[in-house]
Amino acid sequence: LAYAAIIAAISGIAWSAIFIRWSALPGPSSAFYRVFIAALVLVPWWLITGLTIPKRRARIAGTTSRAYLLALCGGVFFGLDLALYNTAVMRTTATTATLFGNNSPIFVGIGTWIFFRRRPQPRFWIGLALATGGAAILMIANASRPAEPTGDLTGALMAIGAAAFFAAYLLATEHVREEMDTLTFSTVAVVGSVLTLLVVCL
Repeated sequence: LAYAAIIAAISGIAWSAIFIRWSALPGPSSAFYRVFIAALVLVPWWLITGLTIPKRRARIAGTTSRAYLLALCGGVFFGLDLALYNTAVMRTTATTATLFGNNSPIFVGIGTWIFFRRRPQPRFWIGLALATGGAAILMIANASRPAEPTGDLTGALMAIGAAAFFAAYLLATEHVREEMDTLTFSTVAVVGSVLTLLVVCL
């Protein structure tokens, strides 16, 4: 079941770039609708279950303000991740944007070492060398074809920025899930994303 979930997640990531292209909207706009539609489902669901299920109501009441703030900040980072990634898809190839946009484990490993003082294992550095080497090859290839309309170097850099913001989202919310349930976390984070992308779009 776990492997089936992984395959489904990979399929969703792969198709997302294609759907973004087909939407023909500016990156921040399509990103806004993505989280806004999710918020239309999550916020009422969270309110209803929080009022009708005693255990959830008690857990919500026991959640600290720090946990809510971190979840909200995570939503801000996720919103910026989507804005950059969706824009990158429109400026470069879907393959390049997806490859660079999913390099967040590299930034997570480095961020964990810098902020949490947890040094990555040797295999992390091997993976980092392979990933950065592949990214460098793609960026050089894009730079050598300036006339190629789908090989925009700026788009590739924006995808890398998206990966960095997604890593910030993961690092900011690392321990939040210990204090709040999945629905509460998802609802607070998606509200942060909606507000962030609304500001970006405006």
